[in-house]
Amino acid sequence: VGDGLYFATSDTEWSGYIASDPRVRLRADGKIYEMRAAPTDDPEERAAALAALMKKYDFEPDPEQTSSSTLYRLETR
Repeated sequence: VGDGLYFATSDTEWSGYIASDPRVRLRADGKIYEMRAAPTDDPEERAAALAALMKKYDFEPDPEQTSSSTLYRLETR
């Protein structure tokens, strides 16, 4: 979304790991990037990220799953 990278999860175990240590690694095009996963509850940011996911993967999300998921923004560290 714009210049941002996002991912969402409804997995509470995964969210627990990130809460205890937000450092993550992203592999893209054979390179590994050291990142930080920052949760966001901003409604506009969530809506933009969800719209991008829907467009990319051509699906309609389950409203119950969407409301219970955690959205993370990946930031450089």
